Amino acid sequence: MSDRLLSFKDILLVGFFLSIGLEGTPPGAAWVIGLFALLLVPARSFGFFWLFTRFRLRARTAVHGSLTLSTYSEFGLIVGAAALSAGLIDQAWVSTIAVAVSGSFVVASAANRVRYRFYDRWSDWLHRFERRPTIGEDAVIDCGQARVLVFGMGRVGAGSYDELVIRRGQVLVGVERNEETAARHRAVGRNVVRGDALDRDFWERVRFHPEVDLVFASTSSHAANLELVGRVREFLPNARIAAIATYPDQVEELRAAGVDVARNLYVEAGQALADDAVGVMFGDQG
Repeated sequence: MSDRLLSFKDILLVGFFLSIGLEGTPPGAAWVIGLFALLLVPARSFGFFWLFTRFRLRARTAVHGSLTLSTYSEFGLIVGAAALSAGLIDQAWVSTIAVAVSGSFVVASAANRVRYRFYDRWSDWLHRFERRPTIGEDAVIDCGQARVLVFGMGRVGAGSYDELVIRRGQVLVGVERNEETAARHRAVGRNVVRGDALDRDFWERVRFHPEVDLVFASTSSHAANLELVGRVREFLPNARIAAIATYPDQVEELRAAGVDVARNLYVEAGQALADDAVGVMFGDQG
Protein backbone atom coordinates (compact mmCIF):
# COMPACT_ATOMS: atom_id res chain seq x y z
CA MET A 1 0.00 0.00 0.00
CA SER A 2 2.86 2.36 0.82
CA ASP A 3 4.40 1.84 -2.63
CA ARG A 4 1.07 2.47 -4.35
CA LEU A 5 0.40 5.63 -2.36
CA LEU A 6 3.90 6.95 -3.04
CA SER A 7 3.40 6.58 -6.80
CA PHE A 8 0.03 8.33 -6.54
CA LYS A 9 1.63 11.12 -4.53
CA ASP A 10 4.33 11.57 -7.19
CA ILE A 11 1.68 11.91 -9.90
CA LEU A 12 -0.13 14.58 -7.90
CA LEU A 13 3.14 16.37 -7.21
CA VAL A 14 4.00 16.49 -10.93
CA GLY A 15 0.55 17.86 -11.65
CA PHE A 16 0.97 20.48 -8.96
CA PHE A 17 4.32 21.60 -10.42
CA LEU A 18 2.72 21.81 -13.85
CA SER A 19 -0.12 23.95 -12.51
CA ILE A 20 2.45 26.33 -11.00
CA GLY A 21 4.37 26.46 -14.27
CA LEU A 22 1.26 27.20 -16.28
CA GLU A 23 0.82 30.43 -14.34
CA GLY A 24 3.65 31.91 -16.37
CA THR A 25 7.43 32.13 -16.70
CA PRO A 26 9.13 33.19 -13.45
CA PRO A 27 10.40 36.79 -13.60
CA GLY A 28 14.11 37.55 -13.41
CA ALA A 29 13.97 38.36 -9.71
CA ALA A 30 12.44 34.94 -9.02
CA TRP A 31 15.36 33.24 -10.76
CA VAL A 32 17.90 35.29 -8.80
CA ILE A 33 16.29 34.61 -5.42
CA GLY A 34 15.71 30.95 -6.29
CA LEU A 35 19.34 30.43 -7.32
CA PHE A 36 20.51 32.16 -4.15
CA ALA A 37 18.36 29.74 -2.15
CA LEU A 38 20.08 26.87 -3.95
CA LEU A 39 23.44 28.12 -2.70
CA LEU A 40 22.13 27.45 0.81
CA VAL A 41 21.46 23.75 0.09
CA PRO A 42 25.04 22.65 0.94
CA ALA A 43 24.77 24.62 4.20
CA ARG A 44 21.50 22.81 4.98
CA SER A 45 23.16 19.48 4.28
CA PHE A 46 26.08 20.23 6.58
CA GLY A 47 23.68 21.47 9.26
CA PHE A 48 21.76 18.17 9.18
CA PHE A 49 25.04 16.23 9.14
CA TRP A 50 26.27 18.10 12.22
CA LEU A 51 22.99 17.52 14.07
CA PHE A 52 22.96 13.80 13.24
CA THR A 53 26.51 13.34 14.49
CA ARG A 54 25.60 15.25 17.70
CA PHE A 55 22.97 12.55 18.25
CA ARG A 56 25.77 9.95 17.96
CA LEU A 57 24.94 8.58 14.53
CA ARG A 58 27.80 7.29 12.41
CA ALA A 59 29.27 9.65 9.83
CA ARG A 60 28.05 7.37 7.02
CA THR A 61 24.48 7.43 8.29
CA ALA A 62 24.65 11.18 8.87
CA VAL A 63 25.88 11.82 5.31
CA HIS A 64 23.12 9.77 3.71
CA GLY A 65 20.44 11.25 5.95
CA SER A 66 21.57 14.83 5.43
CA LEU A 67 21.62 14.48 1.64
CA THR A 68 18.10 13.06 1.71
CA LEU A 69 16.76 15.92 3.85
CA SER A 70 18.63 18.79 2.25
CA THR A 71 16.03 19.52 -0.44
CA TYR A 72 13.39 22.18 0.05
CA SER A 73 10.04 20.58 0.78
CA GLU A 74 7.31 20.61 -1.83
CA PHE A 75 4.98 21.56 1.00
CA GLY A 76 6.47 25.02 0.72
CA LEU A 77 4.74 25.24 -2.64
CA ILE A 78 1.46 24.16 -1.09
CA VAL A 79 1.76 26.86 1.56
CA GLY A 80 2.70 29.39 -1.12
CA ALA A 81 -0.29 28.45 -3.26
CA ALA A 82 -2.58 28.75 -0.23
CA ALA A 83 -1.10 32.18 0.58
CA LEU A 84 -1.62 33.24 -3.04
CA SER A 85 -5.28 32.21 -2.90
CA ALA A 86 -5.68 34.20 0.30
CA GLY A 87 -4.14 37.26 -1.33
CA LEU A 88 -1.19 37.36 1.06
CA ILE A 89 1.49 37.11 -1.65
CA ASP A 90 1.59 37.53 -5.41
CA GLN A 91 2.38 34.99 -8.15
CA ALA A 92 6.04 36.06 -8.38
CA TRP A 93 6.73 34.67 -4.91
CA VAL A 94 5.09 31.36 -5.75
CA SER A 95 7.29 31.16 -8.85
CA THR A 96 10.33 31.91 -6.69
CA ILE A 97 9.46 29.08 -4.32
CA ALA A 98 8.93 26.77 -7.31
CA VAL A 99 12.40 27.60 -8.67
CA ALA A 100 14.01 26.92 -5.31
CA VAL A 101 12.14 23.64 -4.68
CA SER A 102 12.59 22.18 -8.15
CA GLY A 103 16.22 23.30 -8.28
CA SER A 104 16.94 21.64 -4.93
CA PHE A 105 15.50 18.39 -6.30
CA VAL A 106 17.91 18.56 -9.23
CA VAL A 107 20.87 19.28 -6.93
CA ALA A 108 19.88 16.45 -4.58
CA SER A 109 19.52 14.02 -7.45
CA ALA A 110 23.04 14.82 -8.65
CA ALA A 111 24.41 14.55 -5.09
CA ASN A 112 22.76 11.18 -4.54
CA ARG A 113 24.52 9.78 -7.58
CA VAL A 114 27.92 10.51 -6.08
CA ARG A 115 27.15 10.09 -2.37
CA TYR A 116 29.11 6.84 -2.04
CA ARG A 117 32.16 8.20 -3.85
CA PHE A 118 31.95 11.37 -1.78
CA TYR A 119 31.89 9.39 1.46
CA ASP A 120 34.75 7.12 0.41
CA ARG A 121 36.92 10.10 -0.49
CA TRP A 122 36.19 12.24 2.59
CA SER A 123 35.45 9.54 5.18
CA ASP A 124 38.56 10.28 7.27
CA TRP A 125 37.59 13.94 7.60
CA LEU A 126 33.91 13.16 8.19
CA HIS A 127 34.72 10.72 10.99
CA ARG A 128 36.15 13.61 13.03
CA PHE A 129 32.59 14.80 13.63
CA GLU A 130 31.44 11.52 15.16
CA ARG A 131 30.71 11.33 18.88
CA ARG A 132 31.45 8.18 20.86
CA PRO A 133 29.93 5.86 21.71
CA THR A 134 27.65 5.53 18.68
CA ILE A 135 24.03 4.79 19.57
CA GLY A 136 23.28 1.07 19.58
CA GLU A 137 20.84 1.20 16.67
CA ASP A 138 23.56 2.60 14.41
CA ALA A 139 26.69 0.99 15.84
CA VAL A 140 28.92 -1.15 13.64
CA ILE A 141 28.18 -4.87 14.03
CA ASP A 142 31.40 -6.88 14.06
CA CYS A 143 30.98 -10.56 13.21
CA GLY A 144 34.61 -11.26 14.11
CA GLN A 145 36.01 -14.53 12.74
CA ALA A 146 32.65 -16.02 11.78
CA ARG A 147 32.80 -17.89 8.49
CA VAL A 148 29.19 -19.13 8.64
CA LEU A 149 26.12 -16.91 9.08
CA VAL A 150 22.69 -18.14 10.16
CA PHE A 151 19.87 -15.68 9.49
CA GLY A 152 16.77 -16.41 11.53
CA MET A 153 17.38 -18.09 14.88
CA GLY A 154 14.07 -19.90 15.24
CA ARG A 155 13.93 -23.62 15.86
CA VAL A 156 15.37 -24.48 12.45
CA GLY A 157 18.04 -21.82 12.63
CA ALA A 158 19.05 -22.76 16.18
CA GLY A 159 19.21 -26.45 15.24
CA SER A 160 21.37 -25.68 12.21
CA TYR A 161 23.59 -23.45 14.35
CA ASP A 162 24.18 -26.18 16.96
CA GLU A 163 24.91 -28.83 14.32
CA LEU A 164 27.37 -26.57 12.52
CA VAL A 165 29.16 -25.78 15.79
CA ILE A 166 29.74 -29.52 16.19
CA ARG A 167 31.06 -29.85 12.63
CA ARG A 168 32.86 -26.53 12.12
CA GLY A 169 33.59 -25.23 15.61
CA GLN A 170 32.95 -21.74 16.94
CA VAL A 171 33.08 -19.95 13.59
CA LEU A 172 29.41 -19.04 13.41
CA VAL A 173 27.26 -16.04 14.09
CA GLY A 174 23.48 -16.02 14.19
CA VAL A 175 21.46 -12.98 13.13
CA GLU A 176 18.05 -12.46 14.72
CA ARG A 177 15.78 -9.43 14.32
CA ASN A 178 14.09 -9.83 17.71
CA GLU A 179 16.28 -8.59 20.57
CA GLU A 180 14.62 -10.79 23.21
CA THR A 181 15.18 -13.91 21.10
CA ALA A 182 18.77 -12.90 20.43
CA ALA A 183 19.33 -12.35 24.16
CA ARG A 184 17.99 -15.82 24.98
CA HIS A 185 20.40 -17.38 22.52
CA ARG A 186 23.32 -15.41 23.93
CA ALA A 187 22.33 -16.54 27.44
CA VAL A 188 22.90 -20.17 26.45
CA GLY A 189 26.23 -19.46 24.77
CA ARG A 190 25.32 -18.91 21.13
CA ASN A 191 26.99 -16.06 19.24
CA VAL A 192 23.93 -14.12 18.08
CA VAL A 193 23.62 -10.47 17.06
CA ARG A 194 20.49 -8.43 16.53
CA GLY A 195 19.84 -7.36 12.97
CA ASP A 196 17.22 -7.27 10.25
CA ALA A 197 18.52 -9.07 7.18
CA LEU A 198 16.06 -7.17 4.97
CA ASP A 199 17.25 -3.76 6.15
CA ARG A 200 19.91 -2.35 3.85
CA ASP A 201 21.26 -0.26 6.73
CA PHE A 202 22.14 -3.50 8.52
CA TRP A 203 24.29 -4.65 5.61
CA GLU A 204 26.01 -1.29 5.39
CA ARG A 205 27.05 -1.26 9.07
CA VAL A 206 27.96 -4.92 9.55
CA ARG A 207 31.56 -6.08 9.30
CA PHE A 208 32.00 -9.64 8.02
CA HIS A 209 35.08 -11.81 7.91
CA PRO A 210 36.56 -11.51 4.40
CA GLU A 211 36.22 -15.27 3.90
CA VAL A 212 32.59 -15.94 4.80
CA ASP A 213 31.83 -19.13 2.91
CA LEU A 214 28.33 -20.19 3.97
CA VAL A 215 25.04 -18.41 4.70
CA PHE A 216 21.89 -20.08 6.05
CA ALA A 217 18.56 -18.41 5.21
CA SER A 218 16.23 -19.89 7.80
CA THR A 219 13.69 -17.15 8.44
CA SER A 220 10.03 -18.09 8.74
CA SER A 221 9.03 -16.13 5.62
CA HIS A 222 9.71 -17.37 2.10
CA ALA A 223 9.59 -13.81 0.74
CA ALA A 224 12.14 -12.79 3.37
CA ASN A 225 14.42 -15.66 2.40
CA LEU A 226 14.25 -14.63 -1.26
CA GLU A 227 15.08 -11.04 -0.37
CA LEU A 228 17.91 -12.25 1.84
CA VAL A 229 19.38 -14.20 -1.07
CA GLY A 230 19.55 -10.98 -3.08
CA ARG A 231 21.29 -9.16 -0.23
CA VAL A 232 23.85 -11.96 0.16
CA ARG A 233 24.59 -11.98 -3.57
CA GLU A 234 25.16 -8.22 -3.42
CA PHE A 235 27.31 -7.99 -0.29
CA LEU A 236 28.84 -11.50 -0.09
CA PRO A 237 29.04 -12.62 -3.73
CA ASN A 238 31.40 -15.54 -3.04
CA ALA A 239 29.42 -17.11 -0.19
CA ARG A 240 27.41 -20.30 -0.63
CA ILE A 241 23.75 -20.10 0.37
CA ALA A 242 21.49 -22.70 1.94
CA ALA A 243 17.80 -22.02 2.51
CA ILE A 244 14.63 -23.69 3.73
CA ALA A 245 11.16 -23.76 2.20
CA THR A 246 7.79 -25.25 3.03
CA TYR A 247 6.50 -26.05 -0.48
CA PRO A 248 8.12 -27.62 -3.58
CA ASP A 249 7.54 -24.53 -5.75
CA GLN A 250 9.34 -22.41 -3.15
CA VAL A 251 12.36 -24.68 -3.44
CA GLU A 252 12.43 -24.02 -7.18
CA GLU A 253 12.14 -20.27 -6.62
CA LEU A 254 15.06 -20.33 -4.21
CA ARG A 255 17.21 -22.28 -6.65
CA ALA A 256 16.31 -19.88 -9.46
CA ALA A 257 17.34 -16.98 -7.19
CA GLY A 258 20.81 -18.47 -6.79
CA VAL A 259 20.58 -20.65 -3.68
CA ASP A 260 23.12 -23.47 -3.71
CA VAL A 261 21.17 -25.79 -1.39
CA ALA A 262 17.40 -25.51 -0.94
CA ARG A 263 15.42 -28.00 1.13
CA ASN A 264 11.71 -28.53 1.76
CA LEU A 265 11.43 -28.47 5.54
CA TYR A 266 8.48 -30.84 5.85
CA VAL A 267 9.61 -33.27 3.16
CA GLU A 268 13.07 -33.53 4.70
CA ALA A 269 11.55 -34.07 8.16
CA GLY A 270 9.25 -36.77 6.80
CA GLN A 271 12.10 -38.55 5.03
CA ALA A 272 14.24 -38.45 8.17
CA LEU A 273 11.37 -39.85 10.25
CA ALA A 274 10.80 -42.63 7.72
CA ASP A 275 14.52 -43.48 7.67
CA ASP A 276 14.61 -43.69 11.46
CA ALA A 277 11.45 -45.82 11.54
CA VAL A 278 12.82 -48.24 8.96
CA GLY A 279 16.09 -48.40 10.89
CA VAL A 280 14.26 -49.27 14.09
CA MET A 281 12.14 -51.89 12.27
CA PHE A 282 15.11 -53.63 10.68
CA GLY A 283 17.05 -53.33 13.91
CA ASP A 284 14.29 -55.17 15.75
CA GLN A 285 14.30 -57.91 13.14
CA GLY A 286 18.04 -58.25 13.45
